[in-house]
Amino acid sequence: MATEDNEVEDRRPLVLIHHLPSFKLPLQDRLITHFCLFYSLASPEASSVRALICVGPTPITVNTLNHLPSLRLVVGSSAGLDHLDLAKCHRRYIAVTNSGNANSENVADYAVVLFLDVLRRVSATNRFVCSGLWPQMGEYPLGFKVAGILVVGLVYGFRSWPWVSDRVSSYGFLVGVGRGFDCGSIWFEI
Repeated sequence: MATEDNEVEDRRPLVLIHHLPSFKLPLQDRLITHFCLFYSLASPEASSVRALICVGPTPITVNTLNHLPSLRLVVGSSAGLDHLDLAKCHRRYIAVTNSGNANSENVADYAVVLFLDVLRRVSATNRFVCSGLWPQMGEYPLGFKVAGILVVGLVYGFRSWPWVSDRVSSYGFLVGVGRGFDCGSIWFEI
């Protein structure tokens, strides 16, 4: 259908990309061929948008949802849903989805690498050497050696904890998993 200016009307669905300034959507090039993307709640299209992509842990509050009266779908790019007002979405019959366990293995790999980095003081040693303190202060103390039984505590509810547990226990560590901050419900797995 042509408009007054003889331009072809864009029939792609309107999608709002909702993100914090520090988060960007890496798939924009692929999405733009199928969807008309925009980034501001203040734009005139906000009242017509039917789908919202929430990048990372960007909060979706009642105020955000009130700007989007036609919204029917929220797609989260992260695993959790705690940054969304799920009650308001439910009351307005807005479908909500997220990435689920898609990134859990990568998160587990990073968690184990960070754990080993802290345990062996790799980053701290690198900062010490790069700052030029080595000639002045002598050798930097090595990280901790792993001897005997070491217990690693994980908080249950962290979506990637089963993958982290598998990786850490493969090094021979005992894994303790607690529910939140309730230390009385810790169990051990060998």
